[in-house]
Amino acid sequence: MRDLWTDLRYAARTLARSPGFTAAAALTLALGIGANAAVWSVVHAVLLRPLPYPHSERLVLLWETAPEVPRSSFSGPDFLDYRERLARQDRRGPFAGLAAFVASGVQLDSENGPERVRGCTASEGFFQILGARPALGRTFLAEDHRPGAPPVIVLTDGLWRRRFGADPRIVGKALPVNGRSAIVVGVLPPGFRFSIPGFLNPVEVWTPLALIPGGDRGGRSLRVLGRLRPGVAQAAAREELAATAALLARQYPATNDGVGARLVPLHEQIAGASRRALLVLLAAVGLVLLTACANVANLLLARAAARRREIAVRSALGAGRWRLLSQLLAESLLLAALGGALGLLFAAWGLDLLVPLGGAELPRADEIGFDAATLAFTVGAVLLTALLFGLVPAFHVARQGPGEGLRDGERGGSGVGRQRARRTLAIAEVALALVLSTGAGLLIRSFLGLLDTRPGFEPRGVLTAAVSLPKWKYREGPAQAAAVAELLARVSALPGVRAAGAIDDLPLDGDRDANSYTFEGKTDVKNMPSAEVRSITPGYFAAMRIPLRAGRPFTAADAAKAPPVAIVNQALARASFPGVDPVGRRLSFDGKQWLEVVGVAGDVRDLALDAPPEPEIYLPHAQVPSPRMTLAIAGGTGLAAAVRQEARAVDRDLVVVRAQPMTEVIGAALAERRFHVLLLGLFAAAAFALAAIGVYGVISSGVAERTREIGIRVALGAGRGDVLRMVLGQGAALAAAGVAIGTAAALAASRLLAGLLYGVGASDPATFAAAALLLAGVALLASLLPAARASRLDPVRALKEE
Repeated sequence: MRDLWTDLRYAARTLARSPGFTAAAALTLALGIGANAAVWSVVHAVLLRPLPYPHSERLVLLWETAPEVPRSSFSGPDFLDYRERLARQDRRGPFAGLAAFVASGVQLDSENGPERVRGCTASEGFFQILGARPALGRTFLAEDHRPGAPPVIVLTDGLWRRRFGADPRIVGKALPVNGRSAIVVGVLPPGFRFSIPGFLNPVEVWTPLALIPGGDRGGRSLRVLGRLRPGVAQAAAREELAATAALLARQYPATNDGVGARLVPLHEQIAGASRRALLVLLAAVGLVLLTACANVANLLLARAAARRREIAVRSALGAGRWRLLSQLLAESLLLAALGGALGLLFAAWGLDLLVPLGGAELPRADEIGFDAATLAFTVGAVLLTALLFGLVPAFHVARQGPGEGLRDGERGGSGVGRQRARRTLAIAEVALALVLSTGAGLLIRSFLGLLDTRPGFEPRGVLTAAVSLPKWKYREGPAQAAAVAELLARVSALPGVRAAGAIDDLPLDGDRDANSYTFEGKTDVKNMPSAEVRSITPGYFAAMRIPLRAGRPFTAADAAKAPPVAIVNQALARASFPGVDPVGRRLSFDGKQWLEVVGVAGDVRDLALDAPPEPEIYLPHAQVPSPRMTLAIAGGTGLAAAVRQEARAVDRDLVVVRAQPMTEVIGAALAERRFHVLLLGLFAAAAFALAAIGVYGVISSGVAERTREIGIRVALGAGRGDVLRMVLGQGAALAAAGVAIGTAAALAASRLLAGLLYGVGASDPATFAAAALLLAGVALLASLLPAARASRLDPVRALKEE
């Protein structure tokens, strides 16, 4: 420890005497370490950190499955049967508890007007499964879940503070909720947060769910949360799920034949599709750190030329090889520590930019930040980088004998071994930069392809406004249809509006559940096809400019008592009516009520821009009303305030939940991809810059060490062009070697990106060629300055100095 302290003090004095070198090396390391710390914070929060619930590794979500529907919600009776068999009170089932829940809109009323918040209706035991204990009051009791029980609610801490000023007397108060009075029975603790999968906003109000045995098994709307018993493996729980699903299929073949069940860990469900992209970013930022280490190693090797006499003298005075090595590694450790401290500052600033760029789609974004794990990761990165960039120069210098060092010092030293090591590091930098730039190029091309993808509608000039009808006022379908129709009539009369319509689920704006259907002529009743079902008003296709390929659109004549009709999209027409005109055909969801197909609409990319259009069935809102609709208003992008005013004119309790241009909806759908592309592009640019600096340093130091040789060549008749070509040839050789190695590495690494690409292959030749040419050009430009300096060398002056 005494020797280490001595080495560190001497290293600090040595680095202080070379402020330019120290600043360059520390900033280079800060770039690599800071980028790694920032991305690690995101990866740790999203993928690695346990969920904020006790023993969260035992929390799972259950889904029902069918051949055409890999993920479906549960019906009430199915859930009760699963709970009875798998979460038994005698502790013989694999689950300690199962609870059903469903998203619900909650409207809070006050003197300032109504406010719509995200709600969740949950069955008995939900909070116990999550391990949530209230900060005030209580959660739900068994009697709260009985049909006809007095309405009660539980608030989250955030809503309690924001809307009620953290009033501790809130428990026991009656609040106007959804048009009737509900008693607040509890407030959850500040750290509690729950978001329903498929919905971005966290739940703020909880209401009890009452389940009645013997209900409809065909209506699947409940999501199921479970907690495994201690010691029960997921594989065992899956076997029990499969056995229960098979039993229900035998007991209720009409609704459950072919229906299975699957288990997904809650952490995995929340991380979702972000896992692969974040791991790719972590690998990319690791390459940036390796490039930075190679760059600093190059700087240390260049600095070693000036310290060869010093090291030789220390060796001659009795310093052993290990003592010299420890001294040089102490300098590397001090440099890495300085870079790590600066890197933490860079990471803190970077996170303030990263998290908003990730958009609302980035899961657990509110949990991203510095913690003990990030600090430990940074310390580990500092130690690792100190070894990575310090070992090669330290071994190279420490292995030289004192006689050799003093002789080289007298002559200026050729430094053949040192130059070989520097060229190797420069080649590694070029190769790493090529791997990053190729990955960034593939993602950029994929993202540009997404931007050019036609979604099936025209988003420009369309304002969307999500409206929610209070269910306590509009319980019946005709009242819901009449209110939406009146609002659309008012909005259509606003100045500048060309067309207006409404749909229950806007494209690219949320989760979807498919519905099974059949059609006339289908004989296989077991394998039912599925389609997304939409409720729309007349004018929706015109507002969104969705083309009608055949038949007619909906009109006011398609009223509630008119014959039931439907419009299908081209994807459904191809799947269910190949080679046949679907107009005039009939389809059904239950085999009892049949709907006549009156039109075929163009395909819309409803789930994601990179997902193919799914089969869709459009139904008239007047025949299938919904209290939750989103208006699409063509030509009214600046009319958000006017739309809210018209909604209040229809009904004071009619709330416009969100109003935004359709282009912003598409932008939000692409936010996570834009986040990944931007980060990988920045990392590739940093690697480009570091590779260029590395090549420049190698060529520049080579010119300096070959001054005598170049002077002699010029004295013997070599022209400026000859010298220029010779030096540029060295840079070209470095670039060629780095590009060759980097291309092979990029071909292997690009397979990791296959699932993130759209419209471009993982080994796209154009992208690989462009990245290689660009990087080779950058390397040659980095060689041009020392080459030009060498070509202007005065041979007489060079030989005198030598």
